[in-house]
Amino acid sequence: MIVHLADLSFFEPICSLYLIKGEKIALIDAGPSTTASQVLKSLYERSISPKDIEYLIVTHPHLDHAGASSLLLKEMGKAKAIIYYTGLKHFLNPEALINSAKLALGEAYNYMGGMEALNEDRIITVKDEEELSLGSLQLRFLFSPGHAPHHMSIFEENSKVLFPADSYCVYFQESGGLLPQSPPPHFDLERVLSTLRKLKDLNPKVLCLPHFGKVSENIAEFTDKNIQRFEEWREILKGLINQDFDYIKNYLLGKYDKELGIIKRAKLRYLLFDMHVKGFLNYLTI
Repeated sequence: MIVHLADLSFFEPICSLYLIKGEKIALIDAGPSTTASQVLKSLYERSISPKDIEYLIVTHPHLDHAGASSLLLKEMGKAKAIIYYTGLKHFLNPEALINSAKLALGEAYNYMGGMEALNEDRIITVKDEEELSLGSLQLRFLFSPGHAPHHMSIFEENSKVLFPADSYCVYFQESGGLLPQSPPPHFDLERVLSTLRKLKDLNPKVLCLPHFGKVSENIAEFTDKNIQRFEEWREILKGLINQDFDYIKNYLLGKYDKELGIIKRAKLRYLLFDMHVKGFLNYLTI
């Protein structure tokens, strides 16, 4: 069973979390440290004790996904954190990660909070194509770089449910808006496009997006639209590369006003939009 556990919010929506319930229970991502109490509350509301969780699967070491990892593990008793093996250093000593996040996020860092180190004996590292059994459910871990270098997706083989982490755009379901996720300093467009094509080939029946919610219809078409949006931004930003940064942001907000107008009315979303534009421009100029 796949459960949409919570839409975490710190004044504004930040991240959607999901539970995978077989004979064992796994939680996909931890959310930021500012919302750890919301995760615990959501578990109790579903009559699940944190100590019932066997695995906390953290898709990548960005603060909106990993920030609460240590805080939650303290409440989960026997649970192990599962991470992609190349990101281990950031979980054992998150100082460099936090410093990088402060530079990338700017004021938005205040919505996320920091991250405490994890004890190595609470961590399981996985590589591409490794699998984990939850009893009746079978998870496959897939290296999916582009958004970040230590980024993985999770595919539940039996129900064909895909947890792609931040491979896809931010999806504003109320407007159908798609905002490319391109945070500095490690965003790599070509790897994002390769990852999206790889995930499309899995032919998933459901996408569980962290930003935001489930997609269960026309997934191949939805994936193609995401690819097209990333490619569209590449061409637009190439043409604007010598313009003032504020001009570039206003151009994008004007072009996509019907889809992304909510960004102008929500401070955190505007700050993250700012970050993603900077990350895309950084990619085009390095």
